[in-house]
Amino acid sequence: MTPTEGNLAQQTEEIEVLSSIFLDRVTVHSSTQFDVRIEPEAVLRVTFPSTYPSEVITRYNQSRPSVGGICMFRPLYNCLTSRFMLPIFELSAPMLSKKRKDQLGRQLEQIGCQYQGLPVVFTWVEAIQERLFQWSHHSKTGEKGRKAATKNANYNPGVDLCPQITSGAVIEDRKSVFQAHFAVVDRIEQVEAMLAKLKTNRKISNAKHNMLAYRMKAHDGSVVQDFDNDGENQGGSRLLHLLEAAGALNVAVVVTRWFGGIQIGPDRFKHINTAARAILEAEGVIGKGNAGKSKRKRG
Repeated sequence: MTPTEGNLAQQTEEIEVLSSIFLDRVTVHSSTQFDVRIEPEAVLRVTFPSTYPSEVITRYNQSRPSVGGICMFRPLYNCLTSRFMLPIFELSAPMLSKKRKDQLGRQLEQIGCQYQGLPVVFTWVEAIQERLFQWSHHSKTGEKGRKAATKNANYNPGVDLCPQITSGAVIEDRKSVFQAHFAVVDRIEQVEAMLAKLKTNRKISNAKHNMLAYRMKAHDGSVVQDFDNDGENQGGSRLLHLLEAAGALNVAVVVTRWFGGIQIGPDRFKHINTAARAILEAEGVIGKGNAGKSKRKRG
């Protein structure tokens, strides 16, 4: 196999993995070009050069033109000892200022250096998603959200706070095991009680990660939401993104991962997403095969 053929095979595999993780958020235009919709108004277009990801080159050029709301990157990062061609990508995000686009560009270039010679698009998407989440969502959560949810008109401190919990089927891959848990909730205390109840199971308590996300409607009609990665970077935030995409309300999802000692890379996010989607479908929160439309909203 020639270097070009090897690169093409890796590119094809990378697109397949991204499509399995992000589902209908990926639109493939050709064998070397595709879009990833990160938010409704944020789309990343990626084009693979023939030398990506593993071919070392000796000359490089770098430009970062910006046209309207689109910031185009043609990065070819110099990593001291080797130079690898990275994908060309265009980030369409008209809601971001030039300063923030530049911040993202620098961050992605740094990631490119760390992943030299390896597939990088998944990590880029996660980095962009996390930045956008921090900039647009973080202020809606935290202590303010806790207070708003506690004031929910249905709050009754005299009742048993722990909601009914449903657990889904397990997913196994290279000795790692994933399992999702679901509950209907309408206040923060129920979310905390759900997690505490799950952890009374010693097996769940000893798991590597118990990633959490919830969304609920407070008494004033505002949406209260938050997540906990529990040590798995992007784990909980991806669950919250799934709930947001489904328009789900008054639900909490926990995905437990037992680590089997073998690194499985981005596939872990595919399994986290699959486990969560399966239990949300089983509970009627989202329709089968459609993460973007809620079948029915809890509460």
